[in-house]
Amino acid sequence: MKLHGWTPRSAKAGLVGVAVAATLVTLPLGAVAQTDGAFPGAAVELWSWNAGTNYEKVFDDAGDRFAAANDGASLTKNYIDYGDYVTRAKTAIAGNIPPDLLQMPWAGEFLDIVKAGSLQPLDEYLGEGFPEFFGGVMDSVTYDGHIWAVPLDVNNLTIGYNTEIFEELGLEVPTTSDELIAVAQAIRASGKYSPLCTSIKDGWPAGDVWFAQAAYTTESDDAIRSADRGELAWDSPEFVAATDNLKKLVDGGVFVDDATSISYMDCVNLFAQKQAAMFYPVGNFILDVVDSSAGGPGMLQYDLMAFPPPDAAQVPVATGGIAIMFSIPVGAKNPEAAAEVLRHLTNEAGRSTLVGLNFIPASAADSSTNPSELYGKMLDFQASARTRAIFTPATYAALTNGIQGLFAGSKTSADIAADMAAAQAGG
Repeated sequence: MKLHGWTPRSAKAGLVGVAVAATLVTLPLGAVAQTDGAFPGAAVELWSWNAGTNYEKVFDDAGDRFAAANDGASLTKNYIDYGDYVTRAKTAIAGNIPPDLLQMPWAGEFLDIVKAGSLQPLDEYLGEGFPEFFGGVMDSVTYDGHIWAVPLDVNNLTIGYNTEIFEELGLEVPTTSDELIAVAQAIRASGKYSPLCTSIKDGWPAGDVWFAQAAYTTESDDAIRSADRGELAWDSPEFVAATDNLKKLVDGGVFVDDATSISYMDCVNLFAQKQAAMFYPVGNFILDVVDSSAGGPGMLQYDLMAFPPPDAAQVPVATGGIAIMFSIPVGAKNPEAAAEVLRHLTNEAGRSTLVGLNFIPASAADSSTNPSELYGKMLDFQASARTRAIFTPATYAALTNGIQGLFAGSKTSADIAADMAAAQAGG
């Protein structure tokens, strides 16, 4: 079964996450819509790795509405550390004791799990009552003509910069890579602040600093998707150029000196405590955490910018993609009820909850209830955000390991390209 019914829709004010020339995808005809009251007493188990975040409130809200609409029904949440999550999920599926809903990693592991036959295709569950998800988002969860996951929300990543520090040092927001280097050098010269804090120690930010450069060296996301499919070599000039751009920023002193040894949360705290003038990556998922670390909303004055492009003629763009998505594994005891929980997570009430908590739904929603200027800026960035995902696990690992080596001085751009190409060939 192939997706159909694609309807172009221009970006409109007040809609969340609408891409330029955004495409909304209508779910397959013939799918059976789930309705309130159809699952009295159903017990659904959900696994996630997002303990301690506002996603818990999103899940609790959907679970409460699911229970209220289905007499005696319940949603149990099991939170597992991310480092153990994929292994435990695969073990549960292999042992035929999986939960009903699995949060899925958006990178390479997802495609591996799909190819292993561990997930149920969702086409038959997704009918009326579900929103029209953005087409580009659905492309990421569709394989071999079937839908394998339901996206809850999307995100985009930008640089946070302390506006008070910039004003104190007389700095302008940089519009090119060279200007970013000059800003970082001025911050260092002050002797008071660190420049851009990012955690290369944590693999995913290491990948994201590269995606931020690839957004300017590739004409579209098709280049990365083509390389994922083996149609374009990872040592092609546009990918090498992205790493070269990053190396220029590293050599120019843009990043904190200990980027390979500090954690993402270390950077959050350094930025919130006004010790680092810039912080990357900032997404909607971290706004409340930054506020909390700073002592409360309004205690830290900061704004957002995309990584500046190498060429002043290029328009600055953020990178982004699916933030959270859920699948129904093979062996789930209550797949139909699980699909009903997905409906409550993504329907109008679910989207309203997401917006109120600074999350960006994966389908159009009214954002007028969220007064945050930073949230509004993220919606603006979402309109042109480029991909931040490689779906081949070995290649993605080669990239993140390579970028860590680049920062440590043990890898060159050519080394990283060769490692990615070798990983692709071996995978």
